[in-house]
Amino acid sequence: MPHYSPDEATIEAREAAVENLKRLTRMQREAVLLVAIGLTQQEAAEVLGVCTHAVTHRIGRARQRILESVTAG
Repeated sequence: MPHYSPDEATIEAREAAVENLKRLTRMQREAVLLVAIGLTQQEAAEVLGVCTHAVTHRIGRARQRILESVTAG
């Protein structure tokens, strides 16, 4: 199996993604990560004990916050 060695751009993108996740609120981060690992928004809502609309809202706010961060920097 070949060893994967990420290039500098990949490493920088990964570090930026981690920093952007850190800037989210805990509730936003939980919603984003649950959906990112493959849960539907409905399933994520069940895990978090909230309605689907709350998850949709949290993900939307997270996207907005990340977009603002990316375009500002």
